[in-house]
Amino acid sequence: MPSRCRRGSTFAAIRLRSRNLLCYRKKIRPRGDARMNGTATIGAAAPPLDAFEVFPFRARPQASWHDSPRRFGARRANGRLHAGCDLYVPHGTEILAAADGVITRFAFFALNSTLTQKVSAMEILHAGGWIGRYCEIANTLPAGLKAGSAVKAGQVIAFVGPLMDVLDVPSDMLHFEMYAGTASGSLSDFGRPPFMRRKDLIDPTPYLDAAAARLGTT
Repeated sequence: MPSRCRRGSTFAAIRLRSRNLLCYRKKIRPRGDARMNGTATIGAAAPPLDAFEVFPFRARPQASWHDSPRRFGARRANGRLHAGCDLYVPHGTEILAAADGVITRFAFFALNSTLTQKVSAMEILHAGGWIGRYCEIANTLPAGLKAGSAVKAGQVIAFVGPLMDVLDVPSDMLHFEMYAGTASGSLSDFGRPPFMRRKDLIDPTPYLDAAAARLGTT
């Protein structure tokens, strides 16, 4: 088992098959120092930037995830705020695991009746205890992968789904969400406005930025 993290640090570890991943340590900020994005907190619960090891694609998408409608917190219908970042890439593009982890869920991704059974979402419990939710992906996974499978950072875990076949959107995409892993239950919570997500939702933007900056440097 990993050694106990020092007082004043966060601790999380997950078991992959017969071994434990190393825990990430991060000094807890004072409560008043947390940055807020609507009701999604970036602060004590957030993993360090280097916990997100690999950008989800081999190249940076041309359209920035900082701009609407792709950015985290962008306004949607009925007052909802966008709970992740959209990375515009073609249907079938390989998606890479952001870090080591275990696939905890793979199922249809249905925000409305139009999307039902057309695209899927994968949830991965990553090293350090944070959760990556890879959404609007194809319904077929690479051979051998399923819920319960261990994955490595940079491994091909999925393919971008055919979203343009069912919605009036400018591109197929990966819709990516992050969670601190400090809450339990379903990641979608339609009783929690404005994001309609679990309370440990965090803004993935700085993590995508840091990983994108490393593209082509290794």
